[in-house]
Amino acid sequence: MLKFRVVFPDNYPSAMPEVYFETKVFHPLVEERFGHLQLRKDFGEWKHGKHWLIQVLLYLKKIFHLEKYYSLDGAADMALNRQALSLYRDNFEGFVDRCIECTEKSVRDQFREEAGSFRLYDKSVNRDKIQVKVESF
Repeated sequence: MLKFRVVFPDNYPSAMPEVYFETKVFHPLVEERFGHLQLRKDFGEWKHGKHWLIQVLLYLKKIFHLEKYYSLDGAADMALNRQALSLYRDNFEGFVDRCIECTEKSVRDQFREEAGSFRLYDKSVNRDKIQVKVESF
């Protein structure tokens, strides 16, 4: 489970939102220290009326499923995590090991609550029922 937050600038939708992973992600497009996701790979200059939040969410999915978002062929300057890009290209096994470490930590910490966050999953809910619980900030 990956946790992330979307930060909307005051002039959204005219300006690009920012995405930060709350869980550790080892990926060339994710800055390692603060978890900032590079959106310019797909969006370039954000355009009101052309770019939407739903596209950002789909991008989040694509960066983990499509090889071009790891290799960054022809777009290495987009990498916010040079070590991840280098490992992906030169030591794929080492890259996979780092990804597994992050995934295992994410699984261990998935129900840890953080200040100022809300959760859409309540582990006390019977799995036969669907319930969405939003806690106040």
